[in-house]
Amino acid sequence: VIANPASFGLTNVTTPACTTASALNCTAATLVAPNAGQTFAFADGVHPTPAGHQVIADYAAAIIEAPQKIGLLGEAPLQVEQANFRAIDDRMWSGLNTPRPQNKFDAYAVYDYGNYDHSGDTGGSDNQLNSVVVGVDMKISDQMLAGIALGYTEDKGSFGNGGGGFKLNEASMTAYVGYGSGPWYVGASLGGGDLDFRNIRRSFALGGGNRTESGDTRGTHLMGRVFGGYWFNASAAWIHGPFARLTYQQAKVDAWSEAGTSSSAMTFGKQKRDALTSSLGWQVSGSIGSLRPFGRVTWEKDYDNDDRSVRAGLVSMPGTFSIPVFKADDNYFLFNVGASADLGSKLVGFVSVGATASKDDGNYQAVTVGIRMPL
Repeated sequence: VIANPASFGLTNVTTPACTTASALNCTAATLVAPNAGQTFAFADGVHPTPAGHQVIADYAAAIIEAPQKIGLLGEAPLQVEQANFRAIDDRMWSGLNTPRPQNKFDAYAVYDYGNYDHSGDTGGSDNQLNSVVVGVDMKISDQMLAGIALGYTEDKGSFGNGGGGFKLNEASMTAYVGYGSGPWYVGASLGGGDLDFRNIRRSFALGGGNRTESGDTRGTHLMGRVFGGYWFNASAAWIHGPFARLTYQQAKVDAWSEAGTSSSAMTFGKQKRDALTSSLGWQVSGSIGSLRPFGRVTWEKDYDNDDRSVRAGLVSMPGTFSIPVFKADDNYFLFNVGASADLGSKLVGFVSVGATASKDDGNYQAVTVGIRMPL
């Protein structure tokens, strides 16, 4: 404060604001200037002015809130997995009940946009995800299909209330296999991603000024799924039936420190976020002329959403402390509707929209668009 008072909205950090010996006897009439209580750091030789107290309070709040903000980094990769699943899932919908020769590759490309709008529990934070997924798969027998998909996601996260944010770039790879016999089918996938967190920013007020601390870190992301379903024939053009999926994820964020050596620069410990989510619901698919609509509703339940804490400390001082961080709602509904259509003799296009409901920490919406064609 003394080295750079202007950055805290102060003009005087050496002279008392009061003309009395003690701040206890100081009134508006005994200030050295009418606004001295808001521009001077000290009221007397030892006691801060209201402006000085504001700087101290803002500093304490920024340090305590920091781990809560950084805890959102551990949640972000889970949203990337959902985008990857939507891309591969829509590709599968687009080929449902369509003839396909064996030992021939199909290639596809998908763009997915997701908007996660969190509640006030996180200061109104949000995430905007843009994902691109490309892949190939092959029908290796009458009953089995196998493929691989490569994904890249840019996730722009905000801490809310002008408190900063981060950008996550995740490159991922997913291998998958499916087996079907008659009306029933099962499948599985296994994937991993490299987490690159850039421009992690904490912005906060310090008295009459503002400060931003920033840094970067990395991490890893593992994901696996098993799923299955059964189809009932409702008519010649429509089928419907139950669907179930179990998804496991593990996201790890490395320990890191903010750049610089200022009094508010901080270090943060490593994070690990595990999720084991079941999806149970019903789905339907059919045809209306050349259009092939589809839809699904599921109840989502995370069985591994344990309480988490993030450990933090100051770069300029030894010692650390731990603060509990955001815990996502582990029980909500997920809706997806879409359609596919032939765009030519070989090219197939598909589009879908997805949204959650009854998610206490804030809902998300997503739009997925893609094309598929044989090679």
